[in-house]
Amino acid sequence: MPRFSAAGTTGASTARRSRSRYPQKSRHPHPAAPHHPSASLTRHGHLMTLVRRAVGSYGERRAAAHLSAAGMRIIATNWRCAHGEIDIIAWDGDVLVFCEVKTRRSEAYGPPSAAVVGAKARRLRRLAAHWLATSPVHPRDVRFDVVAVWAPRRGPTRIEHLRGAF
Repeated sequence: MPRFSAAGTTGASTARRSRSRYPQKSRHPHPAAPHHPSASLTRHGHLMTLVRRAVGSYGERRAAAHLSAAGMRIIATNWRCAHGEIDIIAWDGDVLVFCEVKTRRSEAYGPPSAAVVGAKARRLRRLAAHWLATSPVHPRDVRFDVVAVWAPRRGPTRIEHLRGAF
């Protein structure tokens, strides 16, 4: 049994003790994308998180373009605070609209709008209240919309705008 000095270790046991029982993950988990900030692996070793973020980002850009073309004035996208994120905040006339964008590549799990369930609606309401409390904007009316985006691998992208979804 090695003896420890006042400094904590002996020279012989230092090398052995410095190795962790649970090795740290590499800072660069995948050699194909070592410097990308969102190159995180799933437990199966795929860069699916990167793909999901790219699909979601694409859907949000398409939704913003769709809302702008419909005459809405976008004032914020991807607004973040410690409690979460609001995808799009826009004016529709004199109504302030908080939009949740859901993007899917297929309908295998139902339409994208079906993913906005009670918990997500409550979270978006709390985020909207926080945004309103920290903003100089004081609208008369507020509305919560869902923009569903279908972005298949092949074929055209479809967008459905559900006004006053919850």
